[in-house]
Amino acid sequence: MMAYSLEEGLQDFYNIMVSKAESEDVIALFTQLAAIEDLHKDRLFIEYTRITGNDDRKAFHEKMQKQVLEGGLTTEEYLARFNTDLTRIDEVIGMAMSIEGQALDLYSRAAQRAAETENMQILIKIAAEEKTHLEKLGELMDSVMGEHDG
Repeated sequence: MMAYSLEEGLQDFYNIMVSKAESEDVIALFTQLAAIEDLHKDRLFIEYTRITGNDDRKAFHEKMQKQVLEGGLTTEEYLARFNTDLTRIDEVIGMAMSIEGQALDLYSRAAQRAAETENMQILIKIAAEEKTHLEKLGELMDSVMGEHDG
């Protein structure tokens, strides 16, 4: 459930950033990342169903705390804690990279502890996708910083 909550939190963060971003490239990236979090949530719920035999998604949602990032913070609390200036794209991207790094770490550690090969493979795949998100955010950061340098 923690992984699912993390994905909810990431999606919430990206949707907030879509509404605040001004650059079409930034909007497109955050929109894409928010949509990918739906895929991750679906995959995690499928695994939850496989493991528990419970396929009641509404009940699942009621059991978990919605839109929580790692550490039990809401998106708003996370933004406040790290004092991210939402008008500065470099700070927003840096925060997104931090969150994606936490997700990568979470899935990598969970994969190492997975008892079943199938679970391990799914977690490794999600970790690889989080790594790709980090790379895309890094490319965006390089692009943004290049604009400010030139």
